[in-house]
Amino acid sequence: MLELTTLKEVQGAAERLKDVIVRTPLVPLHSYGTKHGIMLKPETLQPVTSFKLRGVFNAVASLTKKQRQKGLSTFSSGNTAQALGWTARYFRVYARSVLMDSAPASKIEAIARAKCGITF
Repeated sequence: MLELTTLKEVQGAAERLKDVIVRTPLVPLHSYGTKHGIMLKPETLQPVTSFKLRGVFNAVASLTKKQRQKGLSTFSSGNTAQALGWTARYFRVYARSVLMDSAPASKIEAIARAKCGITF
């Protein structure tokens, strides 16, 4: 059975993330004649240019120090690998990411440029 996230869990995540992520603004795209219009949340302002940092960092921060020291790993096509590498560097732990053969070269280059400590 699927369990809903509780308010306490959301508040805990917000606390873990408050000094790590960029608080991104809501930016109006344009109105289209509606009351509120379309709003964009530019998560490209995050350190790894993706919203993935929010979930990855929260998950890793929720682990005990002993659990983190065992290392981190993910299967990713790019953005999650970048977020995991950034998070591993933050916590000074080992990380590895398995990338698909079809991962875009631009993603692989971005991971390498980040010098995240990711082992491919």
